[in-house]
Amino acid sequence: MGIELRQGRLFDRIEEEQGIPNVVISQSAAQMLYPGQDPINKQVRPAATAQTWYAVIGVVEDVKVDDLRKRSPDPMVYLPGVSLSPAYVMKSTRADQLAPEVRTIIREVAPESPMYRIF
Repeated sequence: MGIELRQGRLFDRIEEEQGIPNVVISQSAAQMLYPGQDPINKQVRPAATAQTWYAVIGVVEDVKVDDLRKRSPDPMVYLPGVSLSPAYVMKSTRADQLAPEVRTIIREVAPESPMYRIF
């Protein structure tokens, strides 16, 4: 996705497959959770109901997810995700024009795959 690593490191595929509890957080999450501190190796529990504590291994730049008009991005916690289904992102200045054809191809090749919004 091109999200820039600012500090620490990203997930390692072997760690993901073994279920090692690591997370990567956004800059705004780091500032909110650990103001004035180095967040690397700090512990975080991503959801109030979660039992597992995760070690912060990296900090990435902030990105706007739902609404590009927001003044500031939401703090993000990225959990490792080993997935058997691929995910694709298509970025184009002609997204509106290409979307119908891309959706048709996805329905033919992987009909069970979810498709999301076009920006």
